[in-house]
Amino acid sequence: MSRLYRDLGVKLDLRTIFSNATIGSQGDILRSRARVKYEDIVSLSGRSHYSLSHAQRRLWILSELDTDSVAYNMPSAYEFKGKVDRDALERSIGVVVSRHEILRTRLTVAGGEAYQVVDDFSQTASRVCYTDLRGGSIPASAIVEGGDLAPVRPSGGPVAAKSFDPGW
Repeated sequence: MSRLYRDLGVKLDLRTIFSNATIGSQGDILRSRARVKYEDIVSLSGRSHYSLSHAQRRLWILSELDTDSVAYNMPSAYEFKGKVDRDALERSIGVVVSRHEILRTRLTVAGGEAYQVVDDFSQTASRVCYTDLRGGSIPASAIVEGGDLAPVRPSGGPVAAKSFDPGW
């Protein structure tokens, strides 16, 4: 979507793209849309911390009120068939984490005020943890549905992921 905007000067949302699944219908949409001037997102200068948005502040307050809550965890599972190259998978995850600051963002408190801190990629652990589920003692569905979730705290560090090894 950002490439269409940058290269063609056309803004499209996901709904429009998925509602027009063929190349022909997408081409019709692109031709019918007015062109707009592309504007880069301006990066903020590197600072030690940033203010929270209103939504972040609300979530932080709620997490402080209920420290055992798993309400904001977003569990999911992915099944891979065939041989998976673990090194390539970990490098791919590392590339995504290096590109997107939000995946390296944590909240911290200074002077009674909460702030965002974006960790440098070199300081971020980008390894994937594996758990062998072949024995069947813990069904993956139970883990994903919350049976084995620990609370994820905004102040606890950047996004953490737990993956499960189906026996690659």
